[in-house]
Amino acid sequence: MDAGGGRGAERDRHRLRDMTASETRRSRSEVAGVTNTLRLRAYLVGAVMVLAVAWPITWDSHRDSFPLSNYPMFSFPRQRAETLSSVVVQTPAGEILRLSSPLISGGSETTLASVTVIKAINGGQDKTDELCREVAGRLAGSEDHAGGEVLVVTERWDVVDYLQGNRTPEKRTVHTACPVPA
Repeated sequence: MDAGGGRGAERDRHRLRDMTASETRRSRSEVAGVTNTLRLRAYLVGAVMVLAVAWPITWDSHRDSFPLSNYPMFSFPRQRAETLSSVVVQTPAGEILRLSSPLISGGSETTLASVTVIKAINGGQDKTDELCREVAGRLAGSEDHAGGEVLVVTERWDVVDYLQGNRTPEKRTVHTACPVPA
């Protein structure tokens, strides 16, 4: 029982009444107005986002800015031949074995491996020799690479030929070489 002797609902009944038909229509139109306003806001936000993503397309191809980008990787014509630097192993039979990023740089990131090789080449003979010895140390005791030679190389590849199955570079420059320890 409530403080009013159990008659709370009866006592407040005069406050409760059914909505009239005109009040129901007004209430629905108010809800519709709120819904339309929210819908309009959503469309405006969506349009602004689409324009923000597309806007950098109008920029000069040499301009790039975070977080908006003109997607420069797609803006420049690519050459048919590309030059790539890497570390490989040449077996005693002359076969070239490609090495994974962890074997080249000690880390799993491909970009890190690429930067490691380029920095070594740009650093001169001492740096390429050091990289060669580090990679050879990681390969020590590997049966797949036994008797082979680690090469720090820059290779020129015909991209179209490569994608059609030709896995031989047009040109290979060997910066340094060192044996794989047994």
